[in-house]
Amino acid sequence: MILLSEISHPEDAATSARKILLSLSVPHCIEEHDLDIAGSIGISIYPGDGEDAETLIKNADTAMYHAKESGRNNFQFFKPEMNRQAVERQSLEGSLRHALERHEFLSAEAFHRSHHRS
Repeated sequence: MILLSEISHPEDAATSARKILLSLSVPHCIEEHDLDIAGSIGISIYPGDGEDAETLIKNADTAMYHAKESGRNNFQFFKPEMNRQAVERQSLEGSLRHALERHEFLSAEAFHRSHHRS
C-alpha cells in the first residue's frame, strides 16, 4: 500500500502508478535467474471513494482486482459500480459452491443420456 498525501488531482495518482509499474517492468536478475515482475494497482481517492482508511483500502483493493482482470502492468481507479460487480460475482460463486455441495451438476454424458432416451 502506498499513500500519496500530496496530490492535487487524480491524474497525479495515475502518474505515480505509471512510474511504479514502469520500475517493476524492468527485468531483475537474482542469483542468475531473470525475473519478470508485473504489477496491478488499485487507486482510491479521498474523500470521493471513502472518508476513512478502511473504506479507502477496501475500494483500492477492489480496483486492484479489476486491474488484474484487465491484464499485466495495469492500474484502475475505483468506480462505485465495481462494488456491484464484486457483489454479483460473490453471489454467483456462492451459488456455484452450494450447487456443487448438493451435487446439482450433470456431466455432459448424463445430460446427453437424459435427453436422448429411446
